[in-house]
Amino acid sequence: MFFVRIMLLLLLFLFLLLITNILTPNDKKQLSTILSSNYKHFPESSFSFFSLHSVGQIFPCLKYFLISDYIMRPFLLLILLIGVVAAMRDQSIAVKGKLVCGPKPASQVRVKLWEEDSGPDPDDLLDQGYTDGNGEFNLKGGTAELTDIDPVFKVYHACDDSKLKPGLRKIRFKLPKSYITSGKVPKKTFDIGTLNLETIFAEEEREILPK
Repeated sequence: MFFVRIMLLLLLFLFLLLITNILTPNDKKQLSTILSSNYKHFPESSFSFFSLHSVGQIFPCLKYFLISDYIMRPFLLLILLIGVVAAMRDQSIAVKGKLVCGPKPASQVRVKLWEEDSGPDPDDLLDQGYTDGNGEFNLKGGTAELTDIDPVFKVYHACDDSKLKPGLRKIRFKLPKSYITSGKVPKKTFDIGTLNLETIFAEEEREILPK
């Protein structure tokens, strides 16, 4: 998520440079002349489509900011940064359940709650822990994203596993998005029920080195 924020800031900065560099030196010189003469004459033929005159016709208040890159660039950057920050929404989710290994509770099994991100942005670990003596767990966490988060519950265990195989069995469950709530504290908890870890789950993996 941090990587995505940095990339967004860079893109916004490049967009800012594009906007200010559209204005040619001749445009700025003519605008200064126009402003100093109290807007008595507008030589429209000397302005391009993306000129100061056409921008000023639509947004008169921007004429004062378009005079100087020194003023315009920080102003636009501030507005764009405020928009990005406002768009980042705090979202959270909680999951609980019970793990068993056959007829016995699966105690001290490592469980994690992740928010999976596509692309180069690394996944966010929202919460982690171990099942208690009854095999029960309760995880909750949240993060800020521009779009809806993709919560995933993962279990790392050795139930009904061969001692000759390295690492642990790893299973993952996508959690329903209907349980995602706004804010840093989850308002709903998804009850995943009782899971028998003897089950061979689809797309099961192995964890060799713990993350």
